[in-house]
Amino acid sequence: MRLAVCIRSTAVLFALSAGGCAGRHLPPPHAGTREALLAVETAWDDAVARRDSAALDSILAPDFVSIDGRGRESAKRDVIAGAMDPDLRIEPFQTHDVVVRVYGGTAVLTGWFSLTYTYRGQRGQNTARYTDVYAWDGRRWRAVSGHSSPLAAPPGS
Repeated sequence: MRLAVCIRSTAVLFALSAGGCAGRHLPPPHAGTREALLAVETAWDDAVARRDSAALDSILAPDFVSIDGRGRESAKRDVIAGAMDPDLRIEPFQTHDVVVRVYGGTAVLTGWFSLTYTYRGQRGQNTARYTDVYAWDGRRWRAVSGHSSPLAAPPGS
C-alpha cells in the first residue's frame, strides 16, 4: 500500500467495484441517505486515525478494492493491515466539498481530503481528491471501492 494508499484507504482509496452487495436489496428511503453516507465516511476516516480494525472490517465490504494514484490495487485485508501499521500515525484528517450521488443501491461520494501523518518518525502531509463507492447490503451502506489521486496543493489555494 504504499504510504499514500495506506493513508486514505487506510485513509482512503477507491474505484468502481460494486461487487456482491449492489442490486440485491432495496436501498433505504431517500430521506436521510446523504447524512447516513456522510456518517459512514466520517466513521471510516475516524477508524483509520484510531487504528480500529473492527470498525474498518464493518465499513469495508468483503470484496472492497482500493486503487491509488499510481494504479496500484489494495484488497480489504491490505487496507486494514496498512491502517494497523505501528509505524504509522494519522492525525485526524478532514474531508472537504463532499458530493453524494445515489443510484438505487449504489452511492458515489467525491471530494478531497487533507491529513497529517507520521511514518517511522517522519512527518508528512497528504492532500488528494477521492472517490468512494458504497453499496446498500440490505441493512447498511458498505464501502466497495475507492480511489484517490494526490494533489500538489489543496483546491482553491
